[in-house]
Amino acid sequence: MRPIGFDPAQHPLRFLLASGGEIKERPEELAQEIGEGLTPKDELIVEVRTDGQKNEWRKLASLPVEVRVRLEGWTGPRGAFVRTHPPGLALRARVFAGERLIREEVLPTEPEGSLLVRPTLMPLRIEADGFDASLSFTLMPQGWPGEWWRQGLGLGGSLA
Repeated sequence: MRPIGFDPAQHPLRFLLASGGEIKERPEELAQEIGEGLTPKDELIVEVRTDGQKNEWRKLASLPVEVRVRLEGWTGPRGAFVRTHPPGLALRARVFAGERLIREEVLPTEPEGSLLVRPTLMPLRIEADGFDASLSFTLMPQGWPGEWWRQGLGLGGSLA
């Protein structure tokens, strides 16, 4: 067996994830596709071309890769939104009115955020989880500014 030199012209390297995807010439290019078919634990496979003339590749290393997923949720006048970092991952979302589950689905998220639910006449609790990350937040009732709906209506007086 003869040693392999790492002259980039004769013996270039290539990189791919064990879970699939396209082969890349630079590991930085893999980060652009990280959202497609992502698993929380994967392997980075590094290969070298053994012959400068042929398309014969030899595996050099299989390195563990751990992806840390972060979820972000927020509310606005149009409703409740969520997104993931890295962007575009699927997550499971549940919407509750009081203690009653009114909607549950698995959905892919958009990089700028995905609308989960529009405001209604009652407060809604949103729970989202994906991989090892989870979050929970509340969407205020339609037409109520800020968190005022939590203050209650100060009805006073006596019943005599």
